[in-house]
Amino acid sequence: MIGAETERAAKVMEELYAPFLRTGKPILIMDCASAEMTKYAANAMLATKISLMNELSNLAARVGADIEHVRTGI
Repeated sequence: MIGAETERAAKVMEELYAPFLRTGKPILIMDCASAEMTKYAANAMLATKISLMNELSNLAARVGADIEHVRTGI
């Protein structure tokens, strides 16, 4: 994801990041405020996933479940 306010800035950033994007995932270009908000949202989702797995791990330990099986299942 790239935040750019002008077409020229977007093209420069695309060229700059091109060598790092060989995974085939597209570059998303949006305004700077949306890019910043997207970054915050992605970080929040990752933190939520980690917290959820930690809690599920604690619960699995209490009930005798294998958290790796649970993790694979979900």
